[in-house]
Amino acid sequence: RLNYMDYIEKPPLIYWLGALSYKALGVSEAAGRLPLAILAILGMAGIIWIASWLPWPKNSSGERRSHWTPAAAGIILGTCAEYSLLSHLQTPDMAVSVCLLWACAFILRSLALPNAGGWTGPAAGVAMGLAFLSKGLIGVLFPCLWSALIWIFVPEWRGRFRFPRILGAAAACLLVALPWVVAMSQRHPDFPVYFFLHHHFARYLTSHYDRPGGWYYYIGVNAAGLLPWTPLAWAAMLGCLTRWRKLESSLRALLLWPLFILLFFTTSHSKLPTYILPIFPHQCLLTAYFLNDLSRQPKSDRWVRAAGLGLAALLTACIPIAFWLRRNAMLPEMIAPEILWIGGFTLAVIAAALAFTAWTRQEDGGATLLRRVAFSAMAMTALLLIGARRMEPYLSARAAAQEIQARWRPGDRIVSYDFYLHAIPFYLRRPVDRLVNWRGEFRLHENDPRYQDRFGDLGALATLPALPGRSFVLMPRRVAREFTTLFKPGRIREMRTFGNTVLAVL
Repeated sequence: RLNYMDYIEKPPLIYWLGALSYKALGVSEAAGRLPLAILAILGMAGIIWIASWLPWPKNSSGERRSHWTPAAAGIILGTCAEYSLLSHLQTPDMAVSVCLLWACAFILRSLALPNAGGWTGPAAGVAMGLAFLSKGLIGVLFPCLWSALIWIFVPEWRGRFRFPRILGAAAACLLVALPWVVAMSQRHPDFPVYFFLHHHFARYLTSHYDRPGGWYYYIGVNAAGLLPWTPLAWAAMLGCLTRWRKLESSLRALLLWPLFILLFFTTSHSKLPTYILPIFPHQCLLTAYFLNDLSRQPKSDRWVRAAGLGLAALLTACIPIAFWLRRNAMLPEMIAPEILWIGGFTLAVIAAALAFTAWTRQEDGGATLLRRVAFSAMAMTALLLIGARRMEPYLSARAAAQEIQARWRPGDRIVSYDFYLHAIPFYLRRPVDRLVNWRGEFRLHENDPRYQDRFGDLGALATLPALPGRSFVLMPRRVAREFTTLFKPGRIREMRTFGNTVLAVL
């Protein structure tokens, strides 16, 4: 449900997990976030498992990897800025990323270790089915296209694609995903067209959803999301690209995944920063390999020095620039000076660690580098969480909801004007009674007889003062001044601001 109405835009897995958590622990913020934390841990476990058996290139001692390489892969992923952030936010991206990771893990094991057993095909199919139930067609499309790219660009593995395993994967995927599609189609006859056509193909091929971005969009997102591992991760990918012909088959297969998905989402007409989370685990695996190989590759060492010092200089330069932009009102008001100090100190910590590491020769296969940057990453996460508390009015609807709850009386109503705050029903345990000048994800229900009284235009606002009880009207701050012109003096009892949200009482 979304605002107590049927919600069919997204598949159900993350919402099922949330419902189970509520059943077991009661409805709370912690219970709502618990599935995200579990999924994030499963993602870390996935790349640790891959790194434990993947046939890495041999080093000068004849070893395939250092003993700490699997743990390094998990640490790198768990401390990436975007991965850490999305383990706290209720979006489907963590679920689909983790399911895709496990699908890739089973496919990779089937190809890298062809005698591993026939169970890898059905296991990959189950993971793909769960990925579909997390976010739709990409859960099936991405592993299939990645497998096709492996067949093309890793020719020595072509003979390892076995039809029984492919058939087992397809059957398992259908067994997991198809029942939900059939049930939804029976309950909502318009579901197939709305879900597949509008929210897959139209979202990708058209700008209808107004989420634009240039070709560089996801390069910037990836640079920020990988912090503080960005120099190492990019050096790892560049190093693999420059040695493509001599690269191990498994490393080429890993590298194809982030390159393909970056290209896929770059060409999309609908962009959000969270979409590329599925590439982070593969980049972290490559980074773990890069660290493992660091003391034996002088060229790689130079890449780290150049990239580390370059990023350190860039991050350090951003601090005074950010303050100058804030002083000249060129950054949003939510970027308070305290947040800039926290962010600036965070960047300075990362820059110092990277600069110091870049000048230090690594004789232990990168273990020292791993410890230093991991410490910086944990410091960054702690500081960002402290900053999030300061930014709570901008990030959460809790304060506005608590104000309404404290003053609520039977007969009162909640109106949302020109936007919708998803958390209001969660905190108040009741729906928003009317959406004015906003359809968004509710567009399907606008003409549904069950919900028609939930929608309105500006004329609906004008009638609010004449209705019995009080109206609590939530709106973005950008329309607050216009809102005051719609009523005669005295009709608006009071207005309060919570971050970028304004609460008016009529």
